[in-house]
Amino acid sequence: MSERIPFSYPLAVAWTGLSAILMTLLLKASILIRPSAAMDIVQLGGVEALVFVLCTFGVLRLHAPETPLRAALGLRPTHPVLAVLGLGLGFVLHWPAESIDAIVEHFYPTPEQDAAARAALLSTHSPGRLVALMLVVACVGPFVEELFFRGALYGVLRRGHSLLGATAVTAFCFVIGHLDYRMWPALTIVAVAMTHLRAVSGSLLPGLALHVAFNAVTILAVVTGEVSVAGPMKIEALPVAIGWAATLVLMFGVQYVASRTKEAHRGRAEDAE
Repeated sequence: MSERIPFSYPLAVAWTGLSAILMTLLLKASILIRPSAAMDIVQLGGVEALVFVLCTFGVLRLHAPETPLRAALGLRPTHPVLAVLGLGLGFVLHWPAESIDAIVEHFYPTPEQDAAARAALLSTHSPGRLVALMLVVACVGPFVEELFFRGALYGVLRRGHSLLGATAVTAFCFVIGHLDYRMWPALTIVAVAMTHLRAVSGSLLPGLALHVAFNAVTILAVVTGEVSVAGPMKIEALPVAIGWAATLVLMFGVQYVASRTKEAHRGRAEDAE
């Protein structure tokens, strides 16, 4: 059996930085080889999946070699209501996140070149393109990110650190793992919700449901024109107010259900073993 290397908060941040560096290098290499790869959402998703899967198994191999894979990643069943609440949170968090994005964009507007590149990457000029976007952005991306951040990082941190510390550092790593600093304020609220759900449910699955729903709603908002990635953001007060209120209600629901179900209690205990 391999000797376990103790895990720490700085190491969690270092692994996050390593994943970001690897992804940046591989993306640049793929674009050098094939310039059209910059607009190829499938190839970009493949690079992301490769990096996060490699880093996930790297963390587990070095820092939790004795822990069964499913236990290390938190891939255990929990109360089904928590998954439903996760889906609901993924839907309503769209409006709080967009409202924060609008404020950031007002003070730190995205350069036109970056906005144009993002618009091209998220374009849905054909049904096939829309399917590819949904598969990569709303399925593959959330799955591999959850495996790394709230699976490997949180799982290993929780075995040697407090619940609050593991939750806070995991959320922090998720935010800074996205290199565009303009996204950080909006991502913070999403990261807090996902990591809190992971912590109190004792399972990766409710947070994954949240992540999938949030990304899917974001893509649909772009497709329907509710959100523009190339122009000024239009935020309406009523949907934003409802979104914030619904987020708070659902977060309370998560806490209530998680504190009263044996599945969540058992999962939290297994996380700390």
